[in-house]
Amino acid sequence: MQSVMSQNTTCHICHECNYTLERQPDTCRSMGHMTTRATVKKTWHRCKKCRLHTTALGRKEPAVSCVRCAGSEWERVSMYKGAELAELTPKLKITNEKRRIYDKS
Repeated sequence: MQSVMSQNTTCHICHECNYTLERQPDTCRSMGHMTTRATVKKTWHRCKKCRLHTTALGRKEPAVSCVRCAGSEWERVSMYKGAELAELTPKLKITNEKRRIYDKS
């Protein structure tokens, strides 16, 4: 999974909403919108600012800004994100000290 940078996938294109999604939306189905199925390339990206991992269907990068930080700079990454999260996690140090969280003096 670490080497997979893109993958062909089947998606639904709603011509009235102008959306491309992996599943047909319930709202489009209930409103009777015309949708077609297509095979597009799915790519994975990470926000350079907050490192949010997201996908793009049929595009070189996501069409919208980051939902977490509103950043618009993306870098291509693989579909695997587990090892990157391990790097970001701070290492805890086990000690025998007791510290007071709130000093009431």
